[in-house]
Amino acid sequence: MTQSGSILVYYDGSAEAKCALERTGKLASSCGKRVHVLVVTDTVSAIASSAGMLSGAAYSVMVGATSVILDEAVLHLTAQGTVPRGHASQGDVVDAITRHAALVDADMIVVGYRRLRGLAKWLSLHPTLDQLVERSAGRTVVAVPVA
Repeated sequence: MTQSGSILVYYDGSAEAKCALERTGKLASSCGKRVHVLVVTDTVSAIASSAGMLSGAAYSVMVGATSVILDEAVLHLTAQGTVPRGHASQGDVVDAITRHAALVDADMIVVGYRRLRGLAKWLSLHPTLDQLVERSAGRTVVAVPVA
């Protein structure tokens, strides 16, 4: 049964993202939705961690790595029998996800998730999942835990 709308999956090559990608492929097959894979070159964090001195060479390396990660995700989903569309973006990850979800009319956003434990839970300065849910404009946000 084919339904309108699509699924946007955020992929960064991490173990969490790989679990999310795997589940997205299965979900898309079962409900007939188009899959869009988004990778983001997080220039905001890179600039902050380099004290505003991100070199052209470092930027080129980051963009190149993002391209490799996108190819990996598209190949994986294609091997599962899904025909995904790949997208690359730059900037803040949550901004990019919400912007692309609107552009592709995604009714579902899938992201990988790892529960923070111990000291990391208290020191976390990036509540990105909470921000994503708040800014998703009525879209379903699925956080897939690491298997």
